[in-house]
Amino acid sequence: MKLPQTLSFLRSKKQTTPEEEVLEMRRSNTLDVLIVVSTSLIMVITVLSQFSINLALPAIGDQFDIPASRLQWPLASMALATGCLILPFGRLSDIFGARNMFLGGMVTFIIANGAAALCQTEVQLNIFRAFQGAGGAASIPAAVAILAHAFPETSPYRAIAFACFSAGSPIGSAFGSVFGGILIQYANWRVLFWFTAGFTLIPLILGFFVIPRDKLDPERDTRVDYFGTFLVITGLVLLTFALTEGPSAGWRTPYIIAFFIVSAAFLLAFAGWEHVLVHSPRFSLPPLLPLEIFRRGRVLLVMVVGLTTWAAFQPLLLYIVFYYQQYLELTPMQTMVRLLPSAVSGVLCNFAFAVMVPRVYGWTLLAFGCLWTAFACALFASIVPSVSYWAMSFPSTFSVVVGADFVYATSSVYLAFIARPSEQALLGGLFQTFTQLGVAFGLAFSQVARDAAQSHSAPGSSDDDENVPKEALLKGFQAAQWTSFAFAALGLLISILFLQSIKVLGHRRMKRNDSVDSSQTVVDLEGEPGKLDATDIAPKKADLEMEATGTGDEEIGVLGSDTSGLGIREEETFEAVERRTRV
Repeated sequence: MKLPQTLSFLRSKKQTTPEEEVLEMRRSNTLDVLIVVSTSLIMVITVLSQFSINLALPAIGDQFDIPASRLQWPLASMALATGCLILPFGRLSDIFGARNMFLGGMVTFIIANGAAALCQTEVQLNIFRAFQGAGGAASIPAAVAILAHAFPETSPYRAIAFACFSAGSPIGSAFGSVFGGILIQYANWRVLFWFTAGFTLIPLILGFFVIPRDKLDPERDTRVDYFGTFLVITGLVLLTFALTEGPSAGWRTPYIIAFFIVSAAFLLAFAGWEHVLVHSPRFSLPPLLPLEIFRRGRVLLVMVVGLTTWAAFQPLLLYIVFYYQQYLELTPMQTMVRLLPSAVSGVLCNFAFAVMVPRVYGWTLLAFGCLWTAFACALFASIVPSVSYWAMSFPSTFSVVVGADFVYATSSVYLAFIARPSEQALLGGLFQTFTQLGVAFGLAFSQVARDAAQSHSAPGSSDDDENVPKEALLKGFQAAQWTSFAFAALGLLISILFLQSIKVLGHRRMKRNDSVDSSQTVVDLEGEPGKLDATDIAPKKADLEMEATGTGDEEIGVLGSDTSGLGIREEETFEAVERRTRV
C-alpha cells in the first residue's frame, strides 16, 4: 500500500535488500499507529456524545420546559438513529468505500453537533441528536472495515488494533461522564456540543491524510436493497421506540403493544425479503443482509453475547451516575472523579487483551468479559452506602469496563475473521446494531425493575425521584443493577455452553526454530464439517512473503488455515503453508 503523497516523509530512507523490497507494501509503524488512532477516536467520540448528555438533561429540561416523561429523548434519539442506520450504512460502506463513509460520517457528526449547540426548541434538539447518531452510524462500520483491510489476518498487530478500537466504547462511556461533569458544572450544556464538534476534527483531519484511498472494483455491483433497508429501519425504529417509551407509558398502553406487533411484522418481512433475494431466480439484487451470515461459525451467538453484555454495561454506568447524584447528592465533578477508574481500566485492557488474545481461547475471553461485567453489576447491586468507596464502588467501576472491553474486542476480531473482504463493514455494523438493541433492552428492563422496587419500598410515593424516600431510591437502583447482572450472567452462560469451538484468535509471534502444536486450533469458521472451502482461506504467496521473512532466530508468524477438512483453522508455520500451497 503506497503512502499518501502528503505523508511521503514517513517512507524509510535506508537502503533495502531485494528481500526487503518484497515488504514495500507494508506501511510504516507510524502510519499504522495513526490509522488506529483515527478510527478508534471516532468510537470514543460517538459514545462520549451519547453519555456526556446524561448530566446535562436537567439543565436542558429546565431551559426548554421538557417534562420528565420526555426528558430521555435527547439521549434516546441519538441511540435510536445509530442502532437503526448502522446496518444499511455498513452495506453502503462496503459498496462505496470505507474511507468515503468514514469521512462523510464525521462531517455529518460535526455539523449536527454545531446545530444542536444552536438549537432553540426541544424538537430541534432531538432532530439534531438523531443526525449525530446518523453520523456515528456511517463512521463506525467503516472504521471496522478500514482496520480489517489495514491489518490482515497475517498481521501480528491485528488484535492490538481491534483492541484499541473496541476500547473506544467503554472509554467513551467513562470520559463522557468526565467531560460532561466538568463542562456542565463550569460552563453550560451548549458548550458540550461545541466541545464534541471540535474534538471530532482530530480524527477527521487525521483520517483524511493517513487512511488509504479506497480501491474499488469498477465492475462491482453498486445496487442497494432499498426495500429491505426500508423494512429493517422501520422495524428497528418501532422496536426501539417501544422499548424506550414502554417503561414510562406503561407496557399495556395500546400504542406500545401496537408498536411491538408492527415492528415484529416489519422485521419478519425483512427476513423473508432477504431470503427471497438469495434463493429466488427472479431477483438478481444483492441482499442488504445475507441471512447465511448468521449460519457461519458462531456469528449469531457472538452477536447475542454482545447484546447481553451491553444490556448490562450501559445501564450499570447510568445507574452508577444516578446513585452518586441522586442518592449521595454529589456534584457532577465529584461524580466524575469517582468514575475515573473506568477510564483507566479501559486503557489498561488494551495491553492485557493484546497479550492474551494470541494465547487464550476466544470463548474464554468472551466468558472472562461476561464474568467481569456480572461481577461489577453484583457488587454495585449489593452496595452498602456506609462502606468505603474503595471497598465496593471502586472495584465495581473498574471492573465493568474490563468486561465490556474484552467482549467487544474479542467479538470484533472473531467477526473480522468470519467476514469476507466485501462484508467487513456490514458485519461491523450488524454487531453495533445488536449492542444498541442491547442498550435499549437493558434500559427498559432495568427501569421496570427499578420502578417496581421503588413502589414496593415506598407505596404511593411520587414517580419524581426528588420525592422518593432515600431508602426506596436505593432499593430501585439495586434492583436495576441486579437486572444488569442477569443479562451479564446470560452472556456468560452462552459463552460457556455454546462458544467453546472459538479457539485462539490472535496472530502469535514465534521463533523460526520453535515447534508448533498442530492440534491447536485458531478459530471455528463454520462450526460444521465439510462446509469450508480451503481455497477461501489459503494465504496468497504475497502475504507469505510479507510475513515469513528473515533467517535464524528472527521472528515469524503463525497463520491459520483449514488443514483438517473440519471447518477449523489449525496453526502452521508460514513455511509449511507455503509448501502446501505450492502443491
